[in-house]
Amino acid sequence: MNKRANKKAFFICVLIGLMYVSVAMKLPDRFTIGRTSETGNAVPTGMSVSIPKPAPVNIPAPANTPKTGQVIEPSYFVAIPIVCFAIRKGLIEKEGLVFIRKDAQDNAYCKKPMDILQDRDEEGLKSIAKIIGKKQLIAFFKKEGAALREELDPQDVILGKGYVIEEDIILSMYNRNVPEDYNKLFPYIIHTTEIRREGDRFAFRHVSDTVKTYSDNNQNEWTMPSLVNLPMKAALEKLATRTSKIKIYGSGLVTEQQPKAFEKVKGETECIIRGRPYR
Repeated sequence: MNKRANKKAFFICVLIGLMYVSVAMKLPDRFTIGRTSETGNAVPTGMSVSIPKPAPVNIPAPANTPKTGQVIEPSYFVAIPIVCFAIRKGLIEKEGLVFIRKDAQDNAYCKKPMDILQDRDEEGLKSIAKIIGKKQLIAFFKKEGAALREELDPQDVILGKGYVIEEDIILSMYNRNVPEDYNKLFPYIIHTTEIRREGDRFAFRHVSDTVKTYSDNNQNEWTMPSLVNLPMKAALEKLATRTSKIKIYGSGLVTEQQPKAFEKVKGETECIIRGRPYR
């Protein structure tokens, strides 16, 4: 009897142990046990095992990509960052004079880059484009994330003609290249659109009507310096700090000037200086 009792107790312990193991391994969750359906008079019994299907994984839809800015023909808007880039690279001087053309009397007409931008002087911008060159313009646009067609003329590039560009890229050009000392150009208005500085960034804004902006220098009063007997180059340097409207006749030393020395003038007064060759 003791052997039978011990044997029975052993099997009971094994069964209890298996139950604990099955619970620990979560076997009841993995398998379901049941009878198969009966057909006819047969009484088959058996086991069917079903493995639960994995829960579907919800993959989130990709977030909407931000929309790029409106694509526009840039017009004169693109000229300002191009000119600032050229000044920073040393291709032109901020306070220097850019030769634009000669008149019928072979007199040179020059202006400062800032005044060319402010007056939207097409001939002046074309002159700057010639100085910068096609290679530099293409490199500038590529660095700013815009591709130019090889057949575009540099003069059309600086005038913003014959191609389109995203507004976001134009604003990036301004933010990266236009320093605060150009603030007197803004707001810069073309037709019914303006670009203005807002804090440390630039932005496009719609305006109801076109308002041409003028520099405060247009109203500043200054005294015409005495230029007679100065070398032409020295006379030009004196005038260039006050006005960009300078006409030159002859060369060498200055013999005549208009307006007269020490005369009070305002803003962008046209100045004429005449010279004679050195003896």
